[in-house]
Amino acid sequence: MKQIGIIGAGAWGTALALAIARSGKKVLLYAREPEVAAGINEKKENELYLKHIRIENGIVATNNLKEAAASDILLLAVPAQFTRSACRELKPFYKKEIPLVLCSKGMEKGTGALLSEIVREELPGAEIAVLSGPAFAAEVALKLPTAVTISAEEIEKAMMLGYAIGSKYFRPYACDDIISAQVGGALKNVMAIAAGIVEGARLGDNARAVIVTRGLHEMSRLAVALGGKEKTLTGLSGLGDLVLSATSLQSRNFTIGRLLGEADGSQEILSLNEKTIEGAYTVCAVLDRAKAAGVEMPICQGVYAILYQKMPIREVMDKLLSRPFKAED
Repeated sequence: MKQIGIIGAGAWGTALALAIARSGKKVLLYAREPEVAAGINEKKENELYLKHIRIENGIVATNNLKEAAASDILLLAVPAQFTRSACRELKPFYKKEIPLVLCSKGMEKGTGALLSEIVREELPGAEIAVLSGPAFAAEVALKLPTAVTISAEEIEKAMMLGYAIGSKYFRPYACDDIISAQVGGALKNVMAIAAGIVEGARLGDNARAVIVTRGLHEMSRLAVALGGKEKTLTGLSGLGDLVLSATSLQSRNFTIGRLLGEADGSQEILSLNEKTIEGAYTVCAVLDRAKAAGVEMPICQGVYAILYQKMPIREVMDKLLSRPFKAED
């Protein structure tokens, strides 16, 4: 394994570069902005996305996509909504025998596509894997213990990729279910908004536990409907990521939900926020997919009603609490 390339030098891409370099691998990190690449190479710091964390030896940044594409393994770490455009830019240089690991979490707004579906459309024949799980970029960068899921269609390929990118403090567990890993990673953002709303509106810890538990059921139902396995959602890429995102202020989605809860759903909160709130995009996409698959997702519908239909939080809660009693599935 000569070189691992990472497309996207944001906080997550940079953190992944650090984790991989610590195992002795050579990492080439692609940054669209020349100043970001220069800062990493010259100052040993990503001042724009991951301040005050020193870039270790073994990591070289470039703003030449062709150069980055000439790697043994490629990790795609751009925001989910930019996956399609990134694949189109990568297409002239990508060789389909190079494993392409999808490291972002979300579904495409407007199409409802999973990121793997986008890649199959834009880069036919690509060898796809998915990296997902409970991992905040800052903690990975600081060498705090982290475990994630690395999924591929063949478990042997997932194991190989896990050994390639893993290190002492960054442990990938292999899985052969790329569908559920993506559904879990995408929907946990929506559920984190819901949990944040509960927190901000002071609806209680009991209610937040309901969001986490029933939210996991919604995630599992959709994953199975799309061809995934329910068991996968009980692991790191499902329950693990959901618990992390729905309980921590490090989660942008949980934080924006809490602010919405405190402001009774005021849309001004979203307009003032400069960071990407992936769950706000994903909830639109996921409801489109759920409708087509015949899957009921009441929590996602509630988040959508607050975000896009300006329904008061108490009204949404009353609607959810008025649903018929049923057996726990």
